[in-house]
Amino acid sequence: MPTTSPTNHRSLPRRKRLPCARDQDIFIAYRTQGRTQEQLAEDNKVSQRRIGQIIHRVEHWLANYAPPAVGWAVPTNSAAVMG
Repeated sequence: MPTTSPTNHRSLPRRKRLPCARDQDIFIAYRTQGRTQEQLAEDNKVSQRRIGQIIHRVEHWLANYAPPAVGWAVPTNSAAVMG
């Protein structure tokens, strides 16, 4: 009787975690409230570069890993941001 080998969990891709609440808040403020990265950096006591990294990470997570039930609508143009 043939046996199947167990799946090696180490060879499977890691499941990406949901961005933390702070990162989600930063992303939402940037994309929907028109806040600048500089303003967000001051408010969160991090560098502007770090804010840019956070925004990029959340965008990547939304595009590649977010389940459909998340319900985030990412604006794709400036009219949606200013709206």
